[in-house]
Amino acid sequence: MLTMPIKQTTKYQQEIKDTLKSALWLIENVGWCKNRSVKSKGGYPVAYCATGAIDAVTSVQDYVPVHRRLAKAVPGGYLSQHVVAFNDRKSTTKDDIVKMYKKAIRSVEKGR
Repeated sequence: MLTMPIKQTTKYQQEIKDTLKSALWLIENVGWCKNRSVKSKGGYPVAYCATGAIDAVTSVQDYVPVHRRLAKAVPGGYLSQHVVAFNDRKSTTKDDIVKMYKKAIRSVEKGR
């Protein structure tokens, strides 16, 4: 009987995936914004940009690999420094950002 190998997620990959999922949760449930990392009202965050959400849920040491993973998911082959440019582009919608996050999460799950 042939069996397919099961691709295992390393602890490191799981941490990246969890961080992306947590940041996505903020964008979907708290809110999304452009032209700033965090939008606040009355001292409380009410929206996050694509990178601001990551900043809110990760430590400094985890920052770079998570951003790199997200950068690979930006439509049109943007480079990592362009995640913010994509987020702030006039035509970008919250749905575009959600799709980008989900693509990044899937790539971690597939080990890419």
